Amino acid sequence: MKFSVKLLLSLILVTLVVISSYRLWGDQKRLVVLSDKFGFFATNDQFQGGASLSSLSQLDQGVQLDCTLKKSDYAWPYCGVSVHFNSDPQHGLDLSDYHTLELDIDYDIPPNNDRSLRVYFRNYNPIYSNTQDEYTHKYNGVTLQADAGKMIIPLRNFQVMTWWVVDNKIPIAHAAPEFTNINKFELATGSNSTLGEHSIKLHSITLVGRYMSGETLFLLMLVVWVIVAVFALLWELRNYQLDMEREKRRASYLSQVNQRLESENIKFSELAHRDELTGIRNRHAVRAWLERQQLQIQASSIGVLFIDIDYFKRINDTYGHGIGDDVLREFAMVLSDLVGSNDKVVRWGGEEFVVFCQQKSQRELVKMAEQIRHYVHAHLWVHGDEMSCSIGVALGQNHQVYETINFADDMLYEAKRQGRNCVRAINISV
Repeated sequence: MKFSVKLLLSLILVTLVVISSYRLWGDQKRLVVLSDKFGFFATNDQFQGGASLSSLSQLDQGVQLDCTLKKSDYAWPYCGVSVHFNSDPQHGLDLSDYHTLELDIDYDIPPNNDRSLRVYFRNYNPIYSNTQDEYTHKYNGVTLQADAGKMIIPLRNFQVMTWWVVDNKIPIAHAAPEFTNINKFELATGSNSTLGEHSIKLHSITLVGRYMSGETLFLLMLVVWVIVAVFALLWELRNYQLDMEREKRRASYLSQVNQRLESENIKFSELAHRDELTGIRNRHAVRAWLERQQLQIQASSIGVLFIDIDYFKRINDTYGHGIGDDVLREFAMVLSDLVGSNDKVVRWGGEEFVVFCQQKSQRELVKMAEQIRHYVHAHLWVHGDEMSCSIGVALGQNHQVYETINFADDMLYEAKRQGRNCVRAINISV
């Protein structure tokens, strides 16, 4: 598989993992508002001229607000809890990455009484706020009915209070909810709450958000995809250039080989008893020589190397018979260069070649065969792939020449049975 395809598949897998992880765990950013970390204070309407009373006590988990709403000149008596995130109101918390408020509340009042509560996030913005007038700090608020247990409130449901916008003459550009610099969280009884005793247990205040917005994640993944795409493109261009250079070198080499082969073929085709394809001797060319060896009275040794190209049929099937013929020509040329000047190289038929050697020992013959085998395996052949050969070696007397050929053939097939690309030898002269 190409590197660029692997890279693409890997990037797709990483993208799926990132998206799945974001869906599963990206929404786990939590801010728990604790009384030991932030300031919790009881509030009431006395600042506006009312008469209501309120007090705050610590629970094992959270706080309890106890208050008494009293009738007075102030038309909307209330009490509540105010959480100060910082002693300096100019420096609040940036809650813009949070999307949900979770409140765990128990509101202890008679069942038929109004159970509404007002929730505010106060935002400080120097454009419309000042430190001397707390009323200028924006009211992002929502009114809800207090049910026992946990309440989940999306922050998108919060609105800027109309009375605050009107009283402070806020321009439309700053009339929308803001959560970038929240200095207070406030919880108060509803504007129509019944006079009398109220008890609110505020067990927990939790803000839920994402570590990263979906838009930011999308842009980040888009940047990664673009970087990887550019890298893959550059990689493919580099590989294309390398392939072109390799093809040029191979074409140059093939041209040189073909020129040499054509030159050799022209020379050999003019000679009798030469193999038409490779230009070396064919088996008919050595027939008379073999007969003379058989009839010689004076005994002398004769060695036979029977050589076969391994899996030659695959070359024809893969590259075609034209390339197969070029391989045979090159093999004949290489083999001729490797043997001695007094040795005879013969194309015996198909991909089989025979080398006849005189006055060589068994050890010398095997050494020659191994040299041929190693060179064939290491050589860069015309079709561009590795190639190997199997060799059968036999040493006999000149009057045993045909028997020696047969034994060499037997050793060749023994080499093939042993897995090819090896040498097997026998000495029948003893």
